[in-house]
Amino acid sequence: AEPELTGSPQELTGYLQNIPQTVRITGQAEKKRPADRAIIHINVKTESRSMAEALSENRVLRGEITTTLLAAGIPTNHIQAAQFSSTPQSGFFSDKIRKHTVENRMKITAINEDEFRAVSELIDAQDEVTYGHTEFELSTKKETERLVLAEACRDAVAKKSLYETELSVDLTPVKFYDGNVSSRQPQRARMQKMAIADMAFSEGASFAPPPVQFDEMVFSATMNVDYKLEAN
Repeated sequence: AEPELTGSPQELTGYLQNIPQTVRITGQAEKKRPADRAIIHINVKTESRSMAEALSENRVLRGEITTTLLAAGIPTNHIQAAQFSSTPQSGFFSDKIRKHTVENRMKITAINEDEFRAVSELIDAQDEVTYGHTEFELSTKKETERLVLAEACRDAVAKKSLYETELSVDLTPVKFYDGNVSSRQPQRARMQKMAIADMAFSEGASFAPPPVQFDEMVFSATMNVDYKLEAN
């Protein structure tokens, strides 16, 4: 609980006047960077009366996929198994298992259009492989976040200097809050680029899709600083 304040009006006025006054200054910054890699999600599904056979067929098919992608120049660390599931299926009039479905989801990182097309051709060539979705990322995300946060700090300091000069006050920093950094893709650009990606993976397309362009990412940072306010 807060302590109770007692005294004459003059004493209370003097006490309140001596309480340090603070002002909060917010620094902001934004940087735009083109994404330099696409994370393509594909599904590899095999079916068999035996679960062991379905698992074996899935493993063999994923091995063939990996070999094809390696031959296209995609390195091993850009080919990852993302999620596994196994589903038994029974008949309509019996609980007896008719077949087992094994599905593995894979994530493939493409850093240029040739690698992107290689994944597209692989999906077209294998009935058991289907396209999921594509995400765009920036490999220097951490460094970009650090740069935009530093710029937000400089913005707060610049505002502090401006206020001191124009308002004839002295501002002494007393507290700052951990800066908030976020990244996003412009909604309109994201929808356009995702549409292009989907066209690249369309089955049975009778036309050549437009060149794949990796999306733009926007990094934003906010820094809040509390200053003690005094007249100079």
